[in-house]
Amino acid sequence: MKPFVDAYQATLQAASSLPPMQVLLTQAHGRVLASDIVAPVAHPFFDQTAVDGYALRFADLAAAAPLRVVDIIRAGDAGERALGQGECSRIFTGAPLPPGADTTVMQELTERVGDLLHVRDAGLRLGGNVRRAGEQIRADELALGAGSLLNAAAIGFLASLGVKAVEVAAQPRVRIIVTGDEFATDEAAFKRGQIFESNGQMLLAAFAQVGIEAQFQTCRDDAATLAAMVGEASAACDLLLLTGGVSVGDFDFSRGALEAKGFEVLFHEVAQKPGKPLLLCKRGLQVAFGLPGNPRAVLMCYYMYVLPLLQRMQGRAHVGLRQLDLPLAHDFKRKGDGKTHFVTGNLVGNAISLLDGQQSHMLQSLAQADVIVTIDSTVTEAAAGTMMPCYLLP
Repeated sequence: MKPFVDAYQATLQAASSLPPMQVLLTQAHGRVLASDIVAPVAHPFFDQTAVDGYALRFADLAAAAPLRVVDIIRAGDAGERALGQGECSRIFTGAPLPPGADTTVMQELTERVGDLLHVRDAGLRLGGNVRRAGEQIRADELALGAGSLLNAAAIGFLASLGVKAVEVAAQPRVRIIVTGDEFATDEAAFKRGQIFESNGQMLLAAFAQVGIEAQFQTCRDDAATLAAMVGEASAACDLLLLTGGVSVGDFDFSRGALEAKGFEVLFHEVAQKPGKPLLLCKRGLQVAFGLPGNPRAVLMCYYMYVLPLLQRMQGRAHVGLRQLDLPLAHDFKRKGDGKTHFVTGNLVGNAISLLDGQQSHMLQSLAQADVIVTIDSTVTEAAAGTMMPCYLLP
C-alpha cells in the first residue's frame, strides 16, 4: 500500500494543465486566471474623500477662524474649482478632492452657520479622511497573478479597474460512472438487498460547488459493460471517476475496465482510512480515479485527492482544502493499524471535538462536520490540547 503523502504527490504529478480561454469578466466567477493581469489604471483614480463632510486646506485650520463654503462636490462631479485660502467645499463620499484641498473633516465634527464652517475635530490630521490616488494599486502593477481564483472580491476588484475580459483555464470535463447491481431503479418495486444511489448525486454536488458541471451514469456489475462505458465516457472527458468495484472481490471490475481501455495504473491501495482501495490511472493527458463504493470514503477521497488534482489542472496557485493546526478538545485513542486516518470534527471554541459515526458508509457526521482531522499512521493516542493538522471543509 502506498503511504498517503506519496499517493497525494503522485496525484498532483498526474495533473496536466488545461488550455487557456478568454471569457467575459461577468462570466468568470469561480474560474482560475491563466495569465497575470496588470492594472491598466491606478486605483483610486484620483484623490477622493472617504467620508461625507468638507474638503479643506489643513493649513487654514491654524488660524482657528471659520472657513467659507464655496462649492458642493458630489460623487461623479469633476470638482475642478480650486480652493483659496480660508475656503472649503461641501463634499460627499467618493467625490474628488478639489485642487488645493488635502484633508476632509467629517460633517458630524463641524458646525455650519450659513456659508461659514466651524471645524470641531481636535484629532484631525493632515490628509485625514482622504483616499489617495493609487493607494490600492498603481497603473502597470500586478493586479492578480496567474493561478488566482476569481471569487466575488476578485471580480469586483478587476471590474473596478475597468477589466472587461480575462484569460482563464478551461473547465475540466468530468464524467462519473457509479458501478453496482444494488441500486434501486424503481422505488415502487424496492426490495430487500437494494439501496438508493447516492455517490453520483453527491459527486455532482461536490463538483458544482467548484463550478464544474459533471455528468454521471450507473453501470451494473459486468466487466464488458463497464469497459464499454469507460471507453465511451473517457472519449469525452479530462477526468473520469468510477465509484465501487476497486477492491479484490469477484465483482470488482473497475481496474480491469480502465486497463482494457489503455489506462496505466499509477497506484492502487493507499494506507489510509477510509478509502484504502483508491485507484489512480492515467492515459495520455486523461486521469481516472477508481473510488471506493462506500459514500464516506468516496467523498473523503474527493476532498483529499480529486479536488487538489482538479485545481492543479486549472493552474491554481494553492490546491486542496485550507489547512491549519487546531487543538483537540478531548483525549483521543485508537488502535494502531499503520494507516493515516481522516476523521471529522466540529469546532468547539478554538478546539476540535471529534464526532461519532466515522465508519466508511456513514455520511451524517461528514455532513455535520467543520473539519477533517488528519491522524498520522504513527499516532495512536493524543491528549486534549494536542495540536492536530486539519482541513477546513467548504
